[in-house]
Amino acid sequence: TLREIADRLGVTRPALYYHVKNKEELLTGIHQELAESLDPIIDAAVHAGPGSSTRTDLLTRMAGLIDGRWGRFTSFAQANEAAMRTLTAAAAFRERMEALTVILAPTDDIEGRMRARLALDALFMASARDRQLGGTHPERMKVALSMALRLVDEPPM
Repeated sequence: TLREIADRLGVTRPALYYHVKNKEELLTGIHQELAESLDPIIDAAVHAGPGSSTRTDLLTRMAGLIDGRWGRFTSFAQANEAAMRTLTAAAAFRERMEALTVILAPTDDIEGRMRARLALDALFMASARDRQLGGTHPERMKVALSMALRLVDEPPM
């Protein structure tokens, strides 16, 4: 409900209703903005070209977004994944995640793409799975980034 969204976002319900008509409009707008915030990261990686330093920069920048500006929303989105999947803006986010996966893949095969996707998922998991993983948020993000970097830089099995 919008009341639950307001509570999780730390705003009052009237303040939320002032800006949006309904839950779908709110979530679509946030999801679209999140998707668009990935564009500079993708553009920089494409411009830099393939390589370990590009993958390191991309994952470090992604960790910064998830750790900062988008942390609360990504946690909310993961907790409500089924509802989020139906939003029109979710398609734009998925497209960008696919682009990031291609850029991050250390090899152009199933294993390379899986390593890339697992690297991205590790960053999101660190933000959203605090109770399951334990530790502080900074500790989880540090471990997630370290694991993500190893996933995309280690030689294939």
